[in-house]
Amino acid sequence: MSKKELTPEDATILEMKYLNKQLEGLSEDNPADLQKIILIHTKLLQPLGKMYGYATKRYKQAYANRKYGYGTILVQADGTGIEKQGQAEIGIKEARDKEAEAEAEMVRWKHAYDSTKELVQSQKLILRSLITELENANIGGGA
Repeated sequence: MSKKELTPEDATILEMKYLNKQLEGLSEDNPADLQKIILIHTKLLQPLGKMYGYATKRYKQAYANRKYGYGTILVQADGTGIEKQGQAEIGIKEARDKEAEAEAEMVRWKHAYDSTKELVQSQKLILRSLITELENANIGGGA
């Protein structure tokens, strides 16, 4: 089996898998681990953004293809304006399905990006709280 060239999307997916693998064994209860988790999740934002970009491009292409197909059928169809519109709508059903699929994929990647960003923010708050607890324990313990 020959080694095939990775697409940019495949390379981005591999990058995310690599980063996610680094999260294994880390505990949010340990401040040092939590710092690593935050860093890794922050690094994940870049490939997630790339995937959102790829998905957005596919969605825009699907949208353009649907609009082009609609216009083409409308121009070539016989009948009244309403009949032409009906024929065009029927003729682009598959294109609408592809567009909906592409839009759903785009939204999934956008949500993955946004939720990871929110996760990083909440983890930063947890880390601050853990550090404050440790500082207070050291002050109160006389160390």
